[in-house]
Amino acid sequence: MKTRKIFLNWERFSLKEYLRPTQCYRCCQFRHISKQCRTEEACGHCGEIGHTHKQCDNNIQRCINCAERNLNSEYQVDDNHSSFSKDCPSRQLELEELQKHINYG
Repeated sequence: MKTRKIFLNWERFSLKEYLRPTQCYRCCQFRHISKQCRTEEACGHCGEIGHTHKQCDNNIQRCINCAERNLNSEYQVDDNHSSFSKDCPSRQLELEELQKHINYG
């Protein structure tokens, strides 16, 4: 992330890019929101289908995005975290993808 400084009224301010990937609260996948979601409910806490993270009683965390990535890739990532974790490898890849498409003009 780039950090820049600007001067305004004799004061210096630091500016930092703020990027947040769009993530659905219904299915936990990226690039859409729950209002647009057409897939089944999935739990962002345990990764199971059929209930949301608000209804979850499971003690084990499992990221549905990283688990799916592990099924489709040779490169395995840790999926022992919530689908909404800031440290999620799938979220980090989504952030990198967002950064690639920024046009600063």
